Amino acid sequence: MKTSHRPFFLITLLLVWVSLVQGRADTEAKAPDGEKAGVTKTAGWYFMGDKARPLMSLKALPAGVLDKLQAHLKSRLGPEFYPLLKFSSGRQADAEEMRRTNQSKDASDFRMYDVRFTWSLPDAGIESYVAQIGLREDGSVFEEIDLPAFATKKGALPLVPLKKAKAVARQHGFTEAPIETTMGYDRKTDSLFWRFSRPAGEKEFFVFDPAPRDGAMHFYNLEISAHDGSVMRQYLSRAIN
Repeated sequence: MKTSHRPFFLITLLLVWVSLVQGRADTEAKAPDGEKAGVTKTAGWYFMGDKARPLMSLKALPAGVLDKLQAHLKSRLGPEFYPLLKFSSGRQADAEEMRRTNQSKDASDFRMYDVRFTWSLPDAGIESYVAQIGLREDGSVFEEIDLPAFATKKGALPLVPLKKAKAVARQHGFTEAPIETTMGYDRKTDSLFWRFSRPAGEKEFFVFDPAPRDGAMHFYNLEISAHDGSVMRQYLSRAIN
């Protein structure tokens, strides 16, 4: 007796189709702005002596230092942004070692604590941003956190989403892959920016840098303000061999 497998095939095909549709719906629900994946920003470590040790939580900081840190961040970032910060990691230097090796005139002027926080805004296309701040032994700021002073910076929030920044980038020559997208912080302007980077064509001409290039590979970089969507900077960078 001959058996037909057609009904089984049709049912399997239907299940696959339903699965694809459901998966697409889930993706759209997770990224309502149309971005399937957000960008990330990491941070590097500073050398804080051979005896530096990790901080496993904010509670590992001396009470006075923690109070100063939290008060400073709340004052700088404001009630809308500060709650987004989540402790990530940190390091604590050995005070005696740092005083002994410190070359500055003020023996207390060194990075005693290095604290990292993470935050994210998926709807804006930011998957993970690591913010970093350096503190002296008394809890005062040695190096400011790499985030704008949202509490006082007029127009800093809400952030321009990645989707809108990409539209601006397309108007400036970012239309085809490969394109690398990152987020950064500019200390001079106290601003966040979206950075787009792609290989520069061998004979591609750039008005902002018309000088002839050597045979090495170059990248075209475009930085767009994450606060108002304006172009902050355009430049070429030489590939590292």
